[in-house]
Amino acid sequence: MVQFLRLCALPVSALLLLDPAPAYAQTASHDADGYYLRLDTGYAAPRGARAAGGPATGKINDIDASPQFGAGVGYRFNRHFRADVTSSYAPSHELNDTDAGGSRWKADIDVWTSFVNLYFDYPLGDWSPYLTAGAGVSRNRLGSVTRSPGSLTIDGKTTTEFAWQAGAGLGYTFSPNWSLDLGYRYVDAGQFRSGDRASDGSTGNTIKGDLRSHVALLGMRYSFWTPPPAAAPAPTPAAAVVPPVPPPAPTGRGVPELPVLYRVFFEWDKADITSESARTLQEAANTAKAAPVTRIVATGHADRSGTERYNMALSLRRASAVKAMLVRDGVPENQIVILGRGERENLVPTPDGTREMLNRRVEIVIE
Repeated sequence: MVQFLRLCALPVSALLLLDPAPAYAQTASHDADGYYLRLDTGYAAPRGARAAGGPATGKINDIDASPQFGAGVGYRFNRHFRADVTSSYAPSHELNDTDAGGSRWKADIDVWTSFVNLYFDYPLGDWSPYLTAGAGVSRNRLGSVTRSPGSLTIDGKTTTEFAWQAGAGLGYTFSPNWSLDLGYRYVDAGQFRSGDRASDGSTGNTIKGDLRSHVALLGMRYSFWTPPPAAAPAPTPAAAVVPPVPPPAPTGRGVPELPVLYRVFFEWDKADITSESARTLQEAANTAKAAPVTRIVATGHADRSGTERYNMALSLRRASAVKAMLVRDGVPENQIVILGRGERENLVPTPDGTREMLNRRVEIVIE
């Protein structure tokens, strides 16, 4: 199993070398760690299946396709890697073929597979192509096998086999928690086999074969992640809290003139206050405590390396982090208004998808 997972990781490692740092900030469900649920429906076509043995003469290759239904639970580790445990059921494969001797063989085959899967996602905004590989077990039930002419029936049997799968797909995130998943899997479900006793009392009549399927899947994923609150709308002048009779302004040396603007900058796709920004915010707090402040407006911004929806939420998180730091430095919380502007008001105009440090900022206006 360990060797299998190492082999599966080789193409993933190659992709990471090709793109060590993609120039996209992703939607929240791609970036957020945490659990998710999935439901799938699809179509399993066992084109590589074949059977032979016992009283059959030559190969029996014609095994019909079946609908497939599945569910699973998974965990996203980061924006590139996730894993899940899935279980799928294909209820109605049918063996129906004539062997080289002219005898016709019929039987029903049900396949229940369970896998542990690894995924490598390559998010591009709301879209996320991926590669996957998994290993597990398959419960293959072959019903009674009938032959005609000759009216012979061979007992059915259920076997448990080692199984593996590999494939690729494309996810589309249409809300912070929900994603569509269109995928392909090549599934090797091991063997199916009959019993060895026939209706004529003879033994040693086992029919067995390999079961390999091409599977097309359409699924839904639900991520247990709570998005940040939507950006608060900019207050209108009528809604601004302004004392009806402002107190007399202090005068003299050391009293700063208002309004005054401070800017702090952020690392890509983060809302953490850096040590340099903390010093700037300490200076802003000192100004606010020394001057006749009416209000302080902290407006968050993002660069254009992501979707507009995600960047709006990110800009608000940055403004909230600035407010928390100012309050910690002694500024009254009720003086501070936070806003989010997303990627709409860049300092440096850039094409969509471009990272630009000067656009990842919060502007603090002390009035």
